[in-house]
Amino acid sequence: MKQWKRMIGIVALAMFGLVAAACGGTESAASSGASTSTAAKTQASASSSGTAAASGKKILVAYFSATGSTKAVAETAAQALGADLYELKPVQSYTDSDLNYRDETSRVSKEHNDPNRHTELSNPTPPNFASYDVVLIGAPMWWHEAAWPVNDFLTKNDFTGKTVVPFVTSYSDPLGDSGKKMEAIAGTGKWQEGMRFMGRGSKDEIESWAKGLKF
Repeated sequence: MKQWKRMIGIVALAMFGLVAAACGGTESAASSGASTSTAAKTQASASSSGTAAASGKKILVAYFSATGSTKAVAETAAQALGADLYELKPVQSYTDSDLNYRDETSRVSKEHNDPNRHTELSNPTPPNFASYDVVLIGAPMWWHEAAWPVNDFLTKNDFTGKTVVPFVTSYSDPLGDSGKKMEAIAGTGKWQEGMRFMGRGSKDEIESWAKGLKF
């Protein structure tokens, strides 16, 4: 009888060991699956980090923004492309009163009426500008054209060999021939057709446009 009980005990222990091993195997597999899933997500995130990485191109988004609308578009486009962001800043910043185009004595009104107008930038040339393959240039629309502070950036840099894509922001004006005018001022670069965004645009619209660009 004792021998029989001993055999039952041995069998029970063996079965317990098998169950424990099975549970351990299940946990290990689950952990492995979680690790694989995490790795897959990380890889997917890296592969979708932006057109810049996918195309192997180094991209710069340079912009002048007076009220924040162009800045908002530039930031979203740069993030979508994995690009560097660079704000163009006039030596003399524009105040709210400077931007009052309804006032004929305001700064922008006087500049607009001056055929020799030129707004000097404090930082017209980004660091390592020569290393960029693609340059997106953004500006608000002033009097049916891209705001003239970007002209200092266009004239003081060499865009030879670079793909250049202009974009503008406006609540009323279309892009018109602003892109062509910017291209003429720059004199160099392989310019593509530009884009106009209504005000700050929408995140989806900006990302769709940026990721659809062909470099």
